[in-house]
Amino acid sequence: MNEAVYPRKPEWFEWGEWISGTGAGLGPRQEKKTLSGIWSGWYAYADGRDRVPFTAMISERDGAFSGSTLEPNTFAAGDGEELQADISGLRDGEAVDFVKRYTAGQNVHNQPILYEGETDPKLTIIRGDWSFEDDWGLLKGQFELSRMTTGGVEREERAAEAPVELAALLDGLKPKAR
Repeated sequence: MNEAVYPRKPEWFEWGEWISGTGAGLGPRQEKKTLSGIWSGWYAYADGRDRVPFTAMISERDGAFSGSTLEPNTFAAGDGEELQADISGLRDGEAVDFVKRYTAGQNVHNQPILYEGETDPKLTIIRGDWSFEDDWGLLKGQFELSRMTTGGVEREERAAEAPVELAALLDGLKPKAR
């Protein structure tokens, strides 16, 4: 009877590579900073109106990201208390650009709103400007978002510390010499 022992080492790894981290998939920790997570902040109109708070949920992979936002209804017709929008954009280093579109069915425009900003080196704050043009002209202002959660970055950092623990575990799983 063939009993499987888990976790199993991949067939293509040598034990030394698996334990030392020199094999594919392990090794020195690579920086995996992303915008993924929950963000909270505000946007303001250039004409001095009150700031509007909003929350963003972002998922980033390889510099491209998407997500959604939620904010109080400060301008749409109807009785909806909150407005939801979809976002999609790109991050290149500290430069962050994205488009926000309010979701259909909320009695609000679906014009693309362009956000252009920069993040700090630790990816904890995004600041910049937003703008969009509709039949009434150009609207613009500023925005700021602060990271509330990391969306997995902390888990990735903890996992990067695992090779030493993994080496000890796998050492106990090595086939015993007969």
